[in-house]
Amino acid sequence: MEELRPGSDIVILGLGPGVQLALQAAELLSAQGVSAAVANVRRVHPLDSDSLLKLVARHKAVLTVEDNALAGGFGSGVLELLAESEILMPVGRVGLPD
Repeated sequence: MEELRPGSDIVILGLGPGVQLALQAAELLSAQGVSAAVANVRRVHPLDSDSLLKLVARHKAVLTVEDNALAGGFGSGVLELLAESEILMPVGRVGLPD
């Protein structure tokens, strides 16, 4: 995982083509006063749990952006990791319908 843009309010986790969308979203959020970090997630399975948890801990919310089905996809894996780690925070997912 590579952090492409620093931010403090939300972290947007982009996967594949979702990385460019995440960077664009961060720019739009910045114009509205929201500090958005962007990370390029290069590997989905297995998730880089340690790096992901450290990154998420520095933010108030998470958004995942992927070009796969949401059901059982990367965003679902992030939700499962946060639940198993007993981390409660808002999580949004952007992807394709099942």
